[in-house]
Amino acid sequence: LLYIDTVFYYIAAVFSVVFLCKYVVAYLMLENIPGKIFNFLGSLFCIGQIIALFINHFVHIFFWIDNNGVYHVYAFRYIVLTIQVILFFTVTLESFITTLKSSGAKKRRHMTICLFGFEMVVTAIVQTIYPLLPIYSMGIMIGNCVLHVFVLEDEKDEFRKILEKNEKQLKE
Repeated sequence: LLYIDTVFYYIAAVFSVVFLCKYVVAYLMLENIPGKIFNFLGSLFCIGQIIALFINHFVHIFFWIDNNGVYHVYAFRYIVLTIQVILFFTVTLESFITTLKSSGAKKRRHMTICLFGFEMVVTAIVQTIYPLLPIYSMGIMIGNCVLHVFVLEDEKDEFRKILEKNEKQLKE
């Protein structure tokens, strides 16, 4: 059961990378070459890790759990985490460049996305150092809460103000 749980953890982690890439590309409207590259690399990373996890079931290249329930890692785990950090870093860098070009409320929301990406870089690095702690999972939860509060709620508030303004104009 511990092995199955660990496989699901790695699958969830890989989908966090894919979804972050897709979210940043869609939200920042990166219809250019970097946006296409991020979507492609995220999908490629996902497919590659799922194949590696399948292979790991037969030949331990990623991790294994001994009879005492002790988790052991192999080099491929570090390679995958390094790729994750690189993907998070490049997506964060691209969103930071977009943030510098924006202004007003958009700039604040774009900066929030940058901070989420930076946080994921840090948590992925710390997870590499402390593999038995749920650092990466906590980073995802905190990051999603920050995105929800500072991006989605900010957009809702802005939309509400527009509706109130339009309603006021209609009454006049």
